[in-house]
Amino acid sequence: MQRFFIEKNWIEERKIFITDKNLIHQLRNVLRIKDNEKIIFLDNNGFEYLCKIIKYEKNSVEAEIVEKKENSNEISNEIYIYQALPKQLSRFEFVLQKGTELGVRGFVPLVTQRCERREIKNRDRLKIIIKEAAEQCGRGILPELFDIVDFQKLLLNKPLGQNIIAYEGENIENSLSNLIKILNLNERINIFIGPEGGFEFSEIEKAVKSDFFRFSLGSLILRTETAGIAIASRLIFH
Repeated sequence: MQRFFIEKNWIEERKIFITDKNLIHQLRNVLRIKDNEKIIFLDNNGFEYLCKIIKYEKNSVEAEIVEKKENSNEISNEIYIYQALPKQLSRFEFVLQKGTELGVRGFVPLVTQRCERREIKNRDRLKIIIKEAAEQCGRGILPELFDIVDFQKLLLNKPLGQNIIAYEGENIENSLSNLIKILNLNERINIFIGPEGGFEFSEIEKAVKSDFFRFSLGSLILRTETAGIAIASRLIFH
């Protein structure tokens, strides 16, 4: 069954009124959902609404709420990916899509010393990628896309939770498997991933002085867009 996140102010006691022209076009012309067909709308507060389409107007769609229930698909792990911006934005888009499917709570684009890209011009496109991935996988709450953060400035005011940083120069004995043994998986975990070429060693040193846990992903060097997804998967399915 099709699922769509909607604005909360579209929801009334027994009905939902869709006014977004893009969503109306998708329902009417792309999916060709007919009157009385059922569909699920999500309010981004953890509730989903099983509805049936009542009628199409020129600039709106009216749906009747059949059932409201709490979405139970969100995972308990509170995981955030701090991803250094890769040269190709499509790689960052991959992280957003797959991280959303895994249940990651939020994404923070980082600027580090080796980053060639230092800005994002089309945040709306990135939010659409997150939204569509969340709808596809059945989530009830959209992950948050934060503003770009400079890594050096972040170290002066580190985020709450357990901060872990992958470093390809780390001794492979300091593995993610061993790190998981000392992490509290019930508390927030922030995964820090470097760009192509990784973090500078000076950045790793400063991170460790700020109580970051550094670890190795083994003898193989993963692409920047693969590393965060691999780590999040291990933490979630451990």
